[in-house]
Amino acid sequence: MGSAASKTRPVPYKVELKFTDVDLVMTWSKPPSYEEPYQYEVKLYKLDENIGHVLVHSTTTDSTTCSFPRDKWDAFTKYYAEVVTMDRVKPKRLHSRSNEITFYKPLTKDGRVLLDTSKPLDAGYRVYEGYVKSAEQSFDKVAVKLITNADHCEIKNWKELNENSYQHVMQYKMSGDVHDAIEKTTFIVMELCHGDTFQEIARSDEVHKKTALLHMMLGLDHIHQKGFAHHHLKLNNIRLTLDGRYFKIADFGISKKESNEQLEMSEEKESDILSAGLIFCCILSRSNADDISLDMWENIITARKPVAIPPLECEEKELASNLIDKMLKCDTAKGRPMKSMQVLTHPFFWDDRRKFAFISRAKDFFYKMNTEVPSDVEQDLTEKMEKHLLDYENRLNWCAVVKGSGKESASVMDGIEESPHGVPYESNRIIHLLRFIRNIGEHYFKYEMLFSGRFANVWPYFSKIFPSLLPELYDILHHYWIYSRATYDFSNLEDYFTTPASSKPLDPPIALVTNTNSYSTQS
Repeated sequence: MGSAASKTRPVPYKVELKFTDVDLVMTWSKPPSYEEPYQYEVKLYKLDENIGHVLVHSTTTDSTTCSFPRDKWDAFTKYYAEVVTMDRVKPKRLHSRSNEITFYKPLTKDGRVLLDTSKPLDAGYRVYEGYVKSAEQSFDKVAVKLITNADHCEIKNWKELNENSYQHVMQYKMSGDVHDAIEKTTFIVMELCHGDTFQEIARSDEVHKKTALLHMMLGLDHIHQKGFAHHHLKLNNIRLTLDGRYFKIADFGISKKESNEQLEMSEEKESDILSAGLIFCCILSRSNADDISLDMWENIITARKPVAIPPLECEEKELASNLIDKMLKCDTAKGRPMKSMQVLTHPFFWDDRRKFAFISRAKDFFYKMNTEVPSDVEQDLTEKMEKHLLDYENRLNWCAVVKGSGKESASVMDGIEESPHGVPYESNRIIHLLRFIRNIGEHYFKYEMLFSGRFANVWPYFSKIFPSLLPELYDILHHYWIYSRATYDFSNLEDYFTTPASSKPLDPPIALVTNTNSYSTQS
C-alpha cells in the first residue's frame, strides 16, 4: 500500500534553512512533477525543550525563497522549516521539511564554543561575538577570533600574560581548532569588551581621561614586566569592559617575547612607549585619530623624527606636555623614551594631595642643606624656572607673580607678611616659594574663606599661578635622585620616584549609548 502510493507521489525536493549575516533564509526548488503556477505555504517551527514543536511564523508566497530578520530568533533554539507546495491547476499538496539549524555555528564537536558571524567586533579582522558553555552548563558571552595558518606564538604569549588574569590585559580563555573547517582554522576565545571606543574618552571629563590613560599604562607596564613588547598599541586595541569600569589592552597577534638581554629597554618596548605617547596626544588634545596616525605616527614610529605636540585640552597642560614630551623622545642622543614604570610614577597621575605633599617634602629636602648659599640642585631649578618668575623689571621675583595673579592674591600675600618664626621670604629664591606654598597649605584653615572651599588643598590654586613649577621641580629632583643619591639625602622623596599610580575603576562607569560607540557616564 505504501509502496504503490510512493510511485505516484512526486519526488520530494530539498528545502534549505540557513542564517546569513542579517537574515534567516529559506530556499527550495520547484517540484519536478508539478505544473505551473505554484504557490507555497511556508511554516517555520522551533523545537522547544518543554513544549515541543512551536509554530513561530507562517506565510504564503509565489517565490522559492523567504527570509526574516535575525533579531527575531532565540540564540540557542533549533529551528526547521516546512514548505507546502500547492499546484493551482491540480489540487495537489507536497510537504517538504528542511534541515534543523541553530542560531550559532558550533566550533567544537561538543558544541561548547559557539560563533555568531553576524556580529563582527573588529573591522578587517575575523573577530566575532560568541558563547562558551560554562561548568554550570550555561553559556557565557565571549569574543572569538578566527585565524588560519596560525602562528601559535600569539596563543602562547597571551597565556603567559594572563597567568594571573591581570586587570588591564584582555583575558585569554581557551583556544583550539575549528572541527569542520575546510582550511585549518584556529579559534581563540577571549573576554568580550566594547571595541573602537577608547578615543571617545577624549570627550569625557578630566578624571575619566586620566583614569583611562592610567589603565592603558598599567596594562603596558604589565606586558613589559613580563618581558614582552606589544608591537601594535593603538586606540582600537584598548577595550572597555562591559561594566564600563576598566580599559584593557587587547590583540597580541604580533607581540614578541624578548630575550633576557633585552629585558631592560629594547627598541620594541621603546616603540610601545612612543605609541602610548601618541595616544596621550590623541586623548588630551581631542585630535582626530586618523590625522595622528597618518602624520605623527609616521614621523615618530617609522622615521623616528621628533614631532610637535598638538595643543592640549586639559587642566594642567604643562604637566601633561612634560610627560608626553618624554614619552615621544626619539633622539637617543638626547635620551631614550621613558619606561612604562617612569610614566606611572609621573606627577601627571597624582591627585592634588600628593602634589602638595611632594612640594612640602621638596621644601624639607632643600632646607636640610645649607640654605645660605644655593645648592647645585637649587641653582639648576632656578635656571629652569627663571623665565616663569620674572617681574615687570625682568627680575626673578615670585612674590610679584603671586601679587599679579588676580583679585585673590592680596589675601594670599598676607601669608608672606606672616612668615612663621619671623624668617622672611626671599622673592628671588625658589626654595622660599616652596616654603611659602607649604606654609599656606599647612595653615589652610586661615584661608578657607578666600578659597571658598573650592579646593581640597591649596595646590590647585598655586598650580594656576605657577604651572611649570611641579614638572620642573620633579624633573630636577628626579635627575639628581638617579645620578647623585650618594651626595644628597632623598629618603623623604624616594617614594615619589618609585611608587607607581595604582589602579582604580572609572567612576562613574562609562556606558555605551545603544547601537553607537559614543559614551555617556552612568550617574
